[in-house]
Amino acid sequence: TCLKPFSQYGNLRAHERTRTGDTPYVYHTCLKPFSQYGNLRAHERTHTGDKPYVCKTCLKHFARSDVLKKHERTHSGDRRALS
Repeated sequence: TCLKPFSQYGNLRAHERTRTGDTPYVYHTCLKPFSQYGNLRAHERTHTGDKPYVCKTCLKHFARSDVLKKHERTHSGDRRALS
């Protein structure tokens, strides 16, 4: 049993699903299951082509915010962008 503390009940429930393998969110087109709603939404963009995250420096569009953040480091010279 994991003893990781959570300040919000919903975060605890999402964490528990990663342990139990419970996947209550299923994308309707390809039927791929997800344990967290946010991951379902990110996957949905692979089907729709939606890229709502935009680099303010070069205006390149991204489907995921974490990929945008990594890209933005290429403009700042941050060496972590290479990893």
